[in-house]
Amino acid sequence: MKFIAKPFPFQTVSGDPFPNSEYYEYGDYKIHYRIDPAKTVTPVAKAFLIHGFACNTRFYDEMVEHLTAAGISCLRVDLPDFGFSTREYKGIHYIPQTEILAKMMKDFDEDGSGWILFGHSMGGSVATQMAIAEAGREDPEIASLVLYAPLMMADSPKFLRDFMLNAPVGPLLDLILPLITPYDALWKAVGFLMTFDWEYTKKMPAGVYRDALQVKHMGRGAAYMTAVASKPDINELEKVTVPIQLIFGGRDLFVMPNVALKMWKKMPAQADKHVFLSGAHCFLQNQADRTWKTTKKFLQKNGQI
Repeated sequence: MKFIAKPFPFQTVSGDPFPNSEYYEYGDYKIHYRIDPAKTVTPVAKAFLIHGFACNTRFYDEMVEHLTAAGISCLRVDLPDFGFSTREYKGIHYIPQTEILAKMMKDFDEDGSGWILFGHSMGGSVATQMAIAEAGREDPEIASLVLYAPLMMADSPKFLRDFMLNAPVGPLLDLILPLITPYDALWKAVGFLMTFDWEYTKKMPAGVYRDALQVKHMGRGAAYMTAVASKPDINELEKVTVPIQLIFGGRDLFVMPNVALKMWKKMPAQADKHVFLSGAHCFLQNQADRTWKTTKKFLQKNGQI
């Protein structure tokens, strides 16, 4: 199975954050993404990886090492308003992020084999929404769905949406972020809350969380995304027929137990479900070996690697 990255109407701009940075253009959006080729002679599958709130493509560094070593070519993408993608703060003709990513997956699936779709936290909500929307189609792009600590987005009530869009929330965040981003200790603390693993956090570069937050209009973009975000209807998960893996962390501070339990119960019969009791919200970073071992078994069982 060959992974093909054909030329698209993206353009690489000066000052790219990573050597393999590229930009996918769709409407008024420039979506930052990175391709990590499989390290095997013959690639066996393709993975499309979506990060969570306020994160970026660096979040998947450890998992990409495992995936590419196993022959899986990876396309990791920055969601609109995060990482190094377009900020939706003004002059943007809004397009739902699920539509942008679905189009991107289709455009890059030149061999027609589909994708292993990964989603973490908010990215898990986006991936779930995409899988539900695609259920029953004759030409699906999602071959399987892997959800790590999925944090379901909420439909913002009108008063909150108006507040986030019209009040000075975004500009205020834009003023605050430059004041706090220089302090490595703060981002180390964030890393610890995400993993509860001090040994990992000490070695983790602070820039994993911090660097993309320094992009201009980060605050405005985050406020806009929060206002317009929509949530998947987990009651419709039963429509999804592709293989699904769901993993929660037992020490997660962000996914509430009642929410996790509801999603657990709504999963289709074919779902492969796990709880890492020692795992925090970002267990796939500090417990990458364990996470990959679990996901590898899932992919092997379903004949994808």
